[in-house]
Amino acid sequence: MADDQNDMLLQRMQAEYYPNGEQPSREHLLKMMQQLQGEMHSHSEWCEAAGQCEPLTTRLKNLLKDYPADVGLFKEMVQNADDAGATRVHFIWDTRKHGVASLLSPKMAVW
Repeated sequence: MADDQNDMLLQRMQAEYYPNGEQPSREHLLKMMQQLQGEMHSHSEWCEAAGQCEPLTTRLKNLLKDYPADVGLFKEMVQNADDAGATRVHFIWDTRKHGVASLLSPKMAVW
C-alpha cells in the first residue's frame, strides 16, 4: 500500500513540477513527497483512529497473566503457530539471572 502511494506521489510530482523530463535532486523529491503526503493526510482529519490503545507489552503481559501456568499455554502457542503455517516451534527455558541495577523502574525487578 505504501509503495503504491509513493509511486502515485512520484508520478504526480513529475507531472506537476517536471513536465519537460528534467531530473530533480533526491533531496528536492523527498521534500516535495513530504509536503504532498501532508496534504493527503490533512484530507482524512475527519476520521478517528481505532484499534489497540494499550502498549503491546502491557497487552502481552495481561494475556500471559490470564493463561494458567500449565501445559495449556504451550498447546495454545503450538496451535497458534500451526494456524500461522509454522513448520517448527521452539521453546527455550532460560534460567539465567540478570541484575536489576539498570532497569528503568525498581518495580521491574519482580519480572
